[in-house]
Amino acid sequence: LSLLKESKSSHREAYMRAWGRAFYEVHEECDFDINPTSLFSYLRSQNWKEGIYISKSEARTWVSRREGDGGLRWRMLPLHAAILFKAPTEMISAILHAYPQAANCRDDQG
Repeated sequence: LSLLKESKSSHREAYMRAWGRAFYEVHEECDFDINPTSLFSYLRSQNWKEGIYISKSEARTWVSRREGDGGLRWRMLPLHAAILFKAPTEMISAILHAYPQAANCRDDQG
């Protein structure tokens, strides 16, 4: 996979599109521009008080953003967003409590 990510070939593009489709079939995901989860919105706005009430469903839902041509701009779980937006330790702990497997998941940056 890492070699394909660095390649510029049409085979790489086809593989990455197919891999992306397979990813979506086994993970819940929402589009940042259309329907971000409430949890992601709270994290983004640094509304820690509201965000602390975490559902397991939202804790495991990936949020992604696409480029105009449909290519992936970014993809992350709430755990990644909490770290990015410098959430307090209590918020990160609550996300991990709701979805412990998040600690094993990589965002689009690896």
